[in-house]
Amino acid sequence: MHGRSLLSRPALSLQGHRLIVRARHYVLACGAIENARLLLLSDEVVPGGIGNAHDQVGRYFMEHPHSRIAHVETQDPGGFWALYRKRFFAMLHPLRRPWHTAWRITSTACC
Repeated sequence: MHGRSLLSRPALSLQGHRLIVRARHYVLACGAIENARLLLLSDEVVPGGIGNAHDQVGRYFMEHPHSRIAHVETQDPGGFWALYRKRFFAMLHPLRRPWHTAWRITSTACC
């Protein structure tokens, strides 16, 4: 690799066998933060990191904070789901009605 193309890549199998991988296209799929980190750490291959000629790698990354705020346990999961089913399906399938799906949850405890 000279910063422009990747011709082959040495690899190691789970059993410890060494091999050379050759492909027309390679995908770096390590997640948003790790992709940028690996490209920027390749400074010895290309000054500034691979693909970073314009100092843009990782520049526009945004993390959307998320966390679990509640855990609900109920004797009647179907009844609980029925409270949200109509809104959930309307959000996912604006043109479909919840009663048209084969996997809907039904409950006798529902309104």
